[in-house]
Amino acid sequence: MNPAARADAIWQAARDAAEVILRIPCRAGEKPAELFLKRVPKTGPRGFRMGSRGHSWTEEPIHRVLIEQDFFLGTFAVTQAQWAAVWPEIDQFRRESRYNRTGVPAGPSPSRQRDLSNTGRFPVESVSWFDAIAFCYLLSRTPRWIVKGRGLLEGTYHFCLPTEAEWEYACRAGSDAEYWSGHREEDLAKVGWYAGNSGRRTHDAAEPVGTGAPSHAFGLIGMHGNVWEWCHDTWNAAAYRTRVDGISDQTATNRLQSLEELRAIGPIALLSAFPNRGARVIRGGSCRGIPSACRIAERGWRNPRIQSSIQGFRVCLICDRS
Repeated sequence: MNPAARADAIWQAARDAAEVILRIPCRAGEKPAELFLKRVPKTGPRGFRMGSRGHSWTEEPIHRVLIEQDFFLGTFAVTQAQWAAVWPEIDQFRRESRYNRTGVPAGPSPSRQRDLSNTGRFPVESVSWFDAIAFCYLLSRTPRWIVKGRGLLEGTYHFCLPTEAEWEYACRAGSDAEYWSGHREEDLAKVGWYAGNSGRRTHDAAEPVGTGAPSHAFGLIGMHGNVWEWCHDTWNAAAYRTRVDGISDQTATNRLQSLEELRAIGPIALLSAFPNRGARVIRGGSCRGIPSACRIAERGWRNPRIQSSIQGFRVCLICDRS
């Protein structure tokens, strides 16, 4: 099977395995853009081991973090076709809100890397943290787009960016290795596009890396490399040093409060719910990254206004059962 056919097969398998599917309408004559999400189970009382030793002081100490409820995470990073489909809603949102003050509008086709597959499945990039927040907010505001899995969503649900702890837990999928696939660069080369195998460009999110099909325990694809992924958290280099074993993910609680405010007040709440100050966390590495920059525990940061050609995001879906 040639690479294009294998990519199509991986995309279809991901669709079949998705617990939640969104179908986003496009312009007349174009196929709807679909977005898939997989359930990530809560950790249980012992939590998971977050961080690393011997790489960077910002990743130390290793500590246990509790993820106290299940959440859903995009099988793939958000694609160019998905972004373009939601853009008309985002553009209207931008005109109505103070999001207009967060930087240059991304536009319907912000990515600098042309989609060589012509499938729309290359990851969207050159989008700011605020662009990503707006995309997620518009998904929350458009429940009719959910065509599979609505019965799994209890209470009020929100699309959002994952917290740093959620991202690392989802990427690890039970592994304590450098990459979910193992400790060595050869293990990374089987599951992620990085400087050693990417040609220093992004790739179709479903394009197989190496010869094997993805086998991530949670069913997620592309967690290493291709594009850095925005997280919800404000960057704090010393964050881990104030934590103790068994701490719950407090960022998730604070995020929920902000999302409720945004839902209640509407577009004008964007900058009050998410103040435009402080760098934001990025995770996962990129197609131009060396192996160490694509490790599970690697922590990075960027100004939330930055629109970088190696910066994208992955959608998270949470439920507020209260």
